[in-house]
Amino acid sequence: MNRTAHRMFLYTVLFRMFALTILVSPGVSGQSNNHICFPASKDVYSGSHLFCAPYRDLNPFNDIPGEVNQWGWGTVYLHTGDSATGRYLLYNALGSNLLWLKNGKESVVLVDKTTVKGFSFVTEKDNRLLKYVYFPVNDWYYADGDGAFLEELVRDSLSLYELNTIEKFPMSTNLKEHRYYFIQKRKEEELTRIRSTRKSLCKALDDDHEFRKYLISIHLRVNKRDRMIRAVQEYNRLY
Repeated sequence: MNRTAHRMFLYTVLFRMFALTILVSPGVSGQSNNHICFPASKDVYSGSHLFCAPYRDLNPFNDIPGEVNQWGWGTVYLHTGDSATGRYLLYNALGSNLLWLKNGKESVVLVDKTTVKGFSFVTEKDNRLLKYVYFPVNDWYYADGDGAFLEELVRDSLSLYELNTIEKFPMSTNLKEHRYYFIQKRKEEELTRIRSTRKSLCKALDDDHEFRKYLISIHLRVNKRDRMIRAVQEYNRLY
């Protein structure tokens, strides 16, 4: 199946499932009730301990702000050490979830994120490699209560992650995109949230005045994603 046909097939599947959702559910709930993985309907595929459930939420390509929802072929890495390769995956910013289109079947499933260590895929749209890592972050980050998938931007002595999520307002069709940045030191497991400023980044690095002076000297602000990535790369290079 070529890419165009595959995309049309996918949209058809999502439309049918969304229509079914409208018929069988009382309505779309707000972000705080965005749990769409039903324990009674979970299943295991290919003996890999990849737990999934039918996807019964909004079509992730209908009036979604930003371009954070992307499909592509990739691999899911599980906490058991197993991996599920050759899967057609989507990072869905509605709740920070992982969706999977089952090959040869008209079904889109929601992966139980607590069983997943991370996943990666090459985007169909622009052929970029995206890597995501699971973290049990607090649900106020507009993710389902089970945690969230953070995109890995830099992996080094100092790692950088980005969380892209979309808030669904209760009893409304309004959707709002949110972006958060986190750093993680190699010897520490905890994430530290930072804002897109030199001051915030350096304060999270134990208020490293010398590094802040260095960023100023090379005229590097960190108010955008690519600049944040470069700043963290510079820190790893220097320290």
